[in-house]
Amino acid sequence: MRQRTVTKEARVAREKRDKGRRRKLFLTERDIFLIVSTKYVTDGLPLPQREVLKRLRRLLRYRECSERQLRRVIEKALSDPRSDQLLKVHLIPPVDWETGKVIKSLLQGLHEVIVIPSVSSITPEMNKFYLGLITAETFGRRFVGGQSIGLGSGKAIQAFASSLELAPEIAENLKFYALTYR
Repeated sequence: MRQRTVTKEARVAREKRDKGRRRKLFLTERDIFLIVSTKYVTDGLPLPQREVLKRLRRLLRYRECSERQLRRVIEKALSDPRSDQLLKVHLIPPVDWETGKVIKSLLQGLHEVIVIPSVSSITPEMNKFYLGLITAETFGRRFVGGQSIGLGSGKAIQAFASSLELAPEIAENLKFYALTYR
C-alpha cells in the first residue's frame, strides 16, 4: 500500500480552505432575518427545511454552499436567540372609545367595552381573524382570569384564543361569547 505524503504547503492550503468554509457559518442579523423570513413566508406556517434550502440556493450568497453547509446555516439561524425578535410585530389597533362608552351605558353590568372597527382594506373573512389577533395582541396581557370576553364571531374568538400568550390557569378561566351568530 502506497503512503501519501502531504507537504507542508498542501496542509497549509487545506487549513486555509477549511477556515474559509467555517467563516461562511458566521451569521449576521441580515442572514438570520433572511432565513427566518424564508421559513415563515406563507401564513405563518413554517416551510419544510428542504423548501427553505431550495429557496436559499437561488440567492447569490448561498449559491456556492453545499447542502450540508446550508442545513447547518439554517439550523444555526433558527436556533439563534435573535431570530425570535426579528419577525415579531406589535400591532396598535384603532379603538372607537366613543362607541364603547355608548354600548357600556346601554348594557348594564359591563365593566369595560373596547370597540375595534373593521378595516375596509382587507377582505371581510380576514377581518374576523384580524379582530381576534388584534384583541389578543393588545389587550391579552390585561386578563387575569374569570373575565367574559365577547368578540364579533366564532372565527374572531378562535384567532383570539390561539394567539393568546397567557398562563394556562388564567386562560382556562376566561369565558368567550360570539356577539354575532349565524
